[in-house]
Amino acid sequence: MSDLRIPYQTLSDTIREILLEYAFTPDDAALCATLFAKASLDGFASHGLNRFPLFLKYIQEGYIDVNAKPERTDAFGSFERWDEKRDAIIQNLKSTSKFPGSEVRYPGEATHARRRENLEHGVPVDKDTWEHVLTLGPKRNT
Repeated sequence: MSDLRIPYQTLSDTIREILLEYAFTPDDAALCATLFAKASLDGFASHGLNRFPLFLKYIQEGYIDVNAKPERTDAFGSFERWDEKRDAIIQNLKSTSKFPGSEVRYPGEATHARRRENLEHGVPVDKDTWEHVLTLGPKRNT
C-alpha cells in the first residue's frame, strides 16, 4: 500500500514549510502541520497527508480562509456562542468515507500501536502523494 516511510518530523516540517508559503502564521502552520502529520502517524492517511493536497486546493479556491479566527457571537452568563469559521472544513470532513473496523479493540489501542511503529520506522506514505506534496508550495513550482 505505501511505497515510502518518511520520518514523522520530516513529514511535519515539510507540511509546515508549505503552509508558510500559503500565508499561514508560523503558529498556525505548526499546529495545522502537526494535525495532518499526526493523522498519518496514527495510520489515518485519509485525514493526513492524503487530504493535504485537497486542503491546499480549498485554500486556493477560497473555501478555507487561512486568517479566519473563531469569534464569540453571544454570551449568556457563563454560556458563550462561537462562530468557529470552519464550515468548509466540516463539510470536507463529513464527505470523508468511513473506515470500517476489522476487529473489536479498546478505544485507541490500534492507534497507539500504529503510532509506536510509525515513530520507530517512519510514517508510511504513498510515493506519488509524497512527490506531489513536495511540489505544492508556490516556491517549489518555480
